[in-house]
Amino acid sequence: MDKKVKQILETEFDIPSDEGPDKVLPLAEAIKQNIHPGQQIHMGMATDAAVREIIRQFYGTTPGFTLIAEFPFFGPLNLIHCGLVEKIICAGVGEGRKPRPSPTINKALRENKLQIESYSLASFIQRLMAGAIAGFMPTVSLAGSTMAESHTHSFKMIDDPFDSGRKVGVIKGINPDISIMHAWAADRSGNAIVLPHHFTAEETWGAWASRSGAVLTTERIVSTDFIRKHNILVNIPQYMVRSVSLAPLGAHPEGIMNWGFCEFDAYEYDYDFIDARQDAVKNGKLDEWIREWILDCPCEEDYLHKLGPEKIAFLRGKANSDHWKWQAAAKAENISASEHYVPRERMVVMASRKIVEKVIERDYKTILSGGGVASLSAWLGHRNLRKQGHDAEIVVGSGQIGFTPLPGDPFITNFTSMATCKMITNGVNCYQVFIGGENKRSLSVLGCAQIDKFGNINSAQVPTAKGNIYLTGAGGGGDACKAREVMVVIEQSRQRFVEKVSYITSSGEPITTLVSTLGIFEKLGDDQELVLTGYFYNPKMPSAEEAIRHVKDNCGWDLKISPQVKQLPEPTVEELIRLRLLDPDGEYIT
Repeated sequence: MDKKVKQILETEFDIPSDEGPDKVLPLAEAIKQNIHPGQQIHMGMATDAAVREIIRQFYGTTPGFTLIAEFPFFGPLNLIHCGLVEKIICAGVGEGRKPRPSPTINKALRENKLQIESYSLASFIQRLMAGAIAGFMPTVSLAGSTMAESHTHSFKMIDDPFDSGRKVGVIKGINPDISIMHAWAADRSGNAIVLPHHFTAEETWGAWASRSGAVLTTERIVSTDFIRKHNILVNIPQYMVRSVSLAPLGAHPEGIMNWGFCEFDAYEYDYDFIDARQDAVKNGKLDEWIREWILDCPCEEDYLHKLGPEKIAFLRGKANSDHWKWQAAAKAENISASEHYVPRERMVVMASRKIVEKVIERDYKTILSGGGVASLSAWLGHRNLRKQGHDAEIVVGSGQIGFTPLPGDPFITNFTSMATCKMITNGVNCYQVFIGGENKRSLSVLGCAQIDKFGNINSAQVPTAKGNIYLTGAGGGGDACKAREVMVVIEQSRQRFVEKVSYITSSGEPITTLVSTLGIFEKLGDDQELVLTGYFYNPKMPSAEEAIRHVKDNCGWDLKISPQVKQLPEPTVEELIRLRLLDPDGEYIT
């Protein structure tokens, strides 16, 4: 070999173990350099460490941030409470584990300190996708909703440019000024592995769409060699990254799983911590809570020290894939085998029976599970279908496909159920392809705040004498209604069963069945109104006439009764036990 060839081969073609510019900064410095008043900030899920640092640096000021976040939860709500955010663009808001209106959001709205621009989950993600790709893109979401009418600046119905003769929806892209993401691992130059969290349906589109790139926090800083070995999992390249900051347990009180990294310690949601903040909200002591847990902890090391090694070890242990067995066994000691039930238990059992009936009759292949009582209905129906030899898969809109719900924790994407998934994808694939796409064979099971006689549902806002109350937002429900058929499961009252919803988050056209605490309602033949087809036994009203009158008295429209209306059979003890095992603490059924 020629000497010069050998010299060049040996000296110029080496692969360094660490490569690229060093972007590692302490978190405080990263926030100081990259976060500025007036910015549109995209925030991925589980970015709590960065949120805490933003509060430390901007507390007591009015920076007027616009927050672009899939589901503002916990940390972002603290930003809003502190007056740091003047507008949020989102798919919904969660505060606590149960679907309910956020006191933090509604307080800011009442005081005219906040604006909300709300989308369905898939359409929110598609705005980021369009921002990263071509400025706009087609969507099957939003059509027929109030969001389509109120967001004409970002959504249009146009003629199909390929002359199919139909109208198609298109949505405009959005480009944040900066993105904040929490990674499992990143090298010093910013090549990062961001793995799915509980509700992360958007993957890394926010970072890809950001004008100035991403500020990363990460559980681990690894070598570039490590990144090369796991390159199939890398989803943010270094050129899109502004800074990298080490932040172990940076998602807390949210959790993070360790798919593909057995050597990395995962950790579960800290439900006690989340509930403690909720108590502070209820008692008007959130300022004190923020001072104790954020302002009086000058850095993340202080925060973790205050959290304590025992709590951290407990959360890591809870993320073990076998933890559900110990948890379920312990909680099963207190599970009642009584035939007596509360109204919600009966509602869920009856909904699960209807799910089994529809899946078998129409050969549905997927069951989209909403949250709360809707998820319990889908899970119980799925369990009964399995017992009968049917293989319809449970799907969660944030991208979890084919999981087996396990006892102990009814949270819709708890770690034990997530670990059983056969596929983890994103919200757009889930809603735009598997649920609402051309080859859909899906039944969606949803909850909502209100429904009208045509099946239109509202989960966004309701008017009151003191102004509108923001509920939870359209979330995935606005996309799930593009399934072949939709069932709704909600507690019945005149406030929830209304003549006409004031805001449509999901069009009622595909909604064929409604299961309440008092009966079952269906659309019959060509009639687009929901009609009472079955009522539940009420010992205080033993006659059919009395029972039906009670259903009508608790309905906000002039309810039609099917000529074949019938009293529905009672839940069996076995059905009640299965349900109670899925929700042992009565989070949703009591």
